[in-house]
Amino acid sequence: MHFSGDDVRFYSSKLAASAAAVGINQGISFACVVCILYADSSLSNKIYTKEEKMAEEGTVISCHSLDAWNEQLQKGNDSKKLVVVDFTASWCGPCRFIAPYLGELAQMLPDVTFLKVDVDELKSVATDWAIEAMPTFMFLKEGKIVDKVVGARKEELQQKIAMHKPN
Repeated sequence: MHFSGDDVRFYSSKLAASAAAVGINQGISFACVVCILYADSSLSNKIYTKEEKMAEEGTVISCHSLDAWNEQLQKGNDSKKLVVVDFTASWCGPCRFIAPYLGELAQMLPDVTFLKVDVDELKSVATDWAIEAMPTFMFLKEGKIVDKVVGARKEELQQKIAMHKPN
């Protein structure tokens, strides 16, 4: 069983909030978080793989490996859909600010594929795509870059999607 840093952060904050509500010291141990993660995941009859979870959510698809990245690019090319790639970093404040908005767009626009690449996790991809600032959004059609937005600019992001997505 594998849990991401996001899972640990989520459950750590959940445990800290619960502890604060009943007046317990906010210092929590990693072991407690792991116990909660295990208990939470064992409540389900099925443990989902990352790929199954991504497909189930139907929102922004996180690419955690070079194989996953290449597979998603190929799917985008084959589908001829607009692909919006969010090059992000876990430590980036503007990236965290724009992430929920990107999720909303993904839910509202099923005819657009939204991918997320952590530049620290997939350094070779970030280098190949000449990413110098986060967040950077690349807009692809049939494997070709058609546009780019640098920064957490909601309005510009929405305008570029409207401009490039199929009608």
